[in-house]
Amino acid sequence: MKLFEKLSKKHHPEPQKTEVKQHPVDTVKYDFVERYTLVNPKNIFVNHEAWALCDNMPVAYENGQEKSCWNKCVKLNTSIMLPFIRACKASPNEDLVPEKNRTVSIVHVNKDIDIYVVPMLPMLKSDLDCWLFWVNRKQRTKDNQFPKGWSFYMTPDIRKALANEIKVHTR
Repeated sequence: MKLFEKLSKKHHPEPQKTEVKQHPVDTVKYDFVERYTLVNPKNIFVNHEAWALCDNMPVAYENGQEKSCWNKCVKLNTSIMLPFIRACKASPNEDLVPEKNRTVSIVHVNKDIDIYVVPMLPMLKSDLDCWLFWVNRKQRTKDNQFPKGWSFYMTPDIRKALANEIKVHTR
């Protein structure tokens, strides 16, 4: 019997398993930072352009704890997320497979100002840094000005959190 087993293993070796290294995105360490890994917009049957005139739009994100066919949504700024979703739909699927290319981070500086850290998808093939950040004002003003003096609210904790969120896209 042992001879038969040896011969069968010699002619039919067991397939070797190859390990695929996935680098998951680290967890958020600060309570004023939100991080969402968006669902691939090509896999969602929704017209995001219908939300173009609204201030906020629903964006589906992955929830790793639940295994369900329903996606959770969060309301994010349309002027920032709509160009990002358009870029996701225009880019090839290979660029959207890693989680970091679909991860959006929001650092709440104060009650009125948020900083969005978003990957820049068309630049992924180049050697340049592949992230952008947007400073967003939650409340509208009469003249719709850029928020002045937002950098005065940058405490050391906020600077560290912003650096950690940028490291997600550069490492």
